[in-house]
Amino acid sequence: LLLSYLSFSIFGVWIKLAHLILSVFVVYYIWVPFRAIEEYQRRYAIQEETKLLKQVDNLKQNFISLMSHDLKTPVAKIAGIADILKIKFDNSAEQRSMLDNIVNATKELNSFITSILDLTKIESQNLTIKKESKDINKLIEGIVEKLRFEVHQKQMELETELSPLYPIQIDVILMNRVISNLVENAIKYAGKGKKVLVKTWDDADWVYIEVQDNGVGVSEEDILHIFDKFYRVKNDSTHAIKGSGLGLYLVKYFIELHNGTISAQSKLGEGTSFIIKLKNE
Repeated sequence: LLLSYLSFSIFGVWIKLAHLILSVFVVYYIWVPFRAIEEYQRRYAIQEETKLLKQVDNLKQNFISLMSHDLKTPVAKIAGIADILKIKFDNSAEQRSMLDNIVNATKELNSFITSILDLTKIESQNLTIKKESKDINKLIEGIVEKLRFEVHQKQMELETELSPLYPIQIDVILMNRVISNLVENAIKYAGKGKKVLVKTWDDADWVYIEVQDNGVGVSEEDILHIFDKFYRVKNDSTHAIKGSGLGLYLVKYFIELHNGTISAQSKLGEGTSFIIKLKNE
């Protein structure tokens, strides 16, 4: 308007502004609010969809949690009855074998249920850790002692090289799960007649735990995904071994809750090694 006024006053030239003013009016009072309303409707739809997805996710997690808890009781009953039948009655070799299969199957199912419950807690962010001062070597010795019988049955060797360590702050339950999973995996996948070694050492900043075996090993492609959720190594030597594909995923998550790290190295035909680093504090 000012430029138009000056142009008319000085040069006598009149610039038509009707279309310009009308365009500004239309844009400012009609088109912009319309776009704002459209944007608001889109955001509102996204918010409602997000709320619905959260509700569905909560229902899913609650269902899985309740189902898993309810499954634990009958599984424990089945295992208990099988143990009683083994002890109380004079069974034939075939019957003992069948009862052993029942007990082993219930252990596998119970482990799977526990993993699903842990995954549900992780996804709902309800998993918390309770740290206490603990000598990691004592924890490892207890786990190794519990697995001696299984190792003996598979004609394997389970050895430890535990350097003296100061107690560190850990969640005993979660770290017990971590080390048990790694040692049990080594026993399962290494194979009959192989050797499993658990080592510990430390420096000024870290405590190191290594679980290694001289079994079949893992390919370079598989080792990149070994900590992924539901990922399982599939080859001729492992296809018969049962598992959920959650064990190492949970191991990594539990270690990271302790502000630690885990790495894996493996060569086909030579074995696999897992190294855990935990804060030395």
